[in-house]
Amino acid sequence: MITSVFAAILGLQIIFTLLDANTANPLVTLVADLSYTLAWFFHDLFTPDFPQLRMLLNYGLAALFWLGIGQGISVLVRSLR
Repeated sequence: MITSVFAAILGLQIIFTLLDANTANPLVTLVADLSYTLAWFFHDLFTPDFPQLRMLLNYGLAALFWLGIGQGISVLVRSLR
């Protein structure tokens, strides 16, 4: 489902941030741009002093949000059959 792809993009951004990926790389830039949009209102939900922890908490929560939305849609579609 598309929401799983959204969560995967957010997960990639978390990995790129934790591993200090090269921000000049086009793939890293693309994932950063997409994940910023997908993180929605989770950007500054938590503001710890460490940027890696901030990314892990906020984008991780956004990924869980998208997985939950996908699961909810799946349950709804199955119940309508």
